[in-house]
Amino acid sequence: HFSSQNYLSLSNGIKGYFSSNQTYYILQDLFKINKPVQFRFTNVVANKNPYATGVLTYENRNRKETAQVFISLEYSGSQWTISQLTIR
Repeated sequence: HFSSQNYLSLSNGIKGYFSSNQTYYILQDLFKINKPVQFRFTNVVANKNPYATGVLTYENRNRKETAQVFISLEYSGSQWTISQLTIR
């Protein structure tokens, strides 16, 4: 579901452009440490440049914490893909 080039900005300090495969493995590593418990969208904007914001609740060292999430989409080929993901 990721674009061929994705911009990531994550709470663990990772920031930059990554391929879809790199993005997958970076997020996999992030979620091994910060285990997602719940996610909910707080705002969805479906226009020419769609994006959404939300709140991620995760568990790290037996403590629940929250992070703000921003997701931006782009139309690629014949489908919408994630082009930007920020978790702070």
